[in-house]
Amino acid sequence: MSRRLAYKRRVPRKSPYAWLRRVPGIFLARVMTRPLDEALPGRSELEYVVLAEADLAPAYRDRSLHLDPTAVRTAFARGDACVGAFDAGRLVGYLWYSYAATPHAGRVWVDVPAHARYAYKAFLLPEYRGRGLGEEMYTSAGAVCPRAGRSIGITYVLVDNVASTIAAQRAGWRSVGFAGYWEKAGAFCGFRTPGALRAGFRFWRRQPAVRARRILGPVPG
Repeated sequence: MSRRLAYKRRVPRKSPYAWLRRVPGIFLARVMTRPLDEALPGRSELEYVVLAEADLAPAYRDRSLHLDPTAVRTAFARGDACVGAFDAGRLVGYLWYSYAATPHAGRVWVDVPAHARYAYKAFLLPEYRGRGLGEEMYTSAGAVCPRAGRSIGITYVLVDNVASTIAAQRAGWRSVGFAGYWEKAGAFCGFRTPGALRAGFRFWRRQPAVRARRILGPVPG
């Protein structure tokens, strides 16, 4: 059986977990990992470059790239790395990497273990999708991104995003479990399967900043 058919059998075209995404307040994702020293053969139709914050400034004017200047500055301030995908000198996609706790949505964050490099926010312009470039990006961007002493790559894919799951698997990523959370009306509950727990991946919510109260009266003169 070919490698391509094997992946199709492993991940069905319609995810059996997709119905959970329709439950109000539920977010569920497939957790995936890959050893960073595992060499994988791959093509590179695009050029992949580690970008500095200044390199992304010209791309802010292109709204199709969905780059928010504030979010970019904050990511670089945390020490995150961005790998850009270029076609004939044009930025057509990117993939972000983090080495510590990373914002997910609202006050929800992602935690990964100290030996892991977290891949997040993969993006390709619509006209470049459906050509197998997602698989290429997972492989080629990871190859040029600094490891910073990490030995394992870790990421998540939404449970109903079968195309991205297949692309990640073809690039050497393996599903280790599931993680998610329930959030509604101010309440929050994170959960994960044993595999995600062993991988050290979790969603958690930051508490809002609390204004310090003055508990001491005036100091006698």
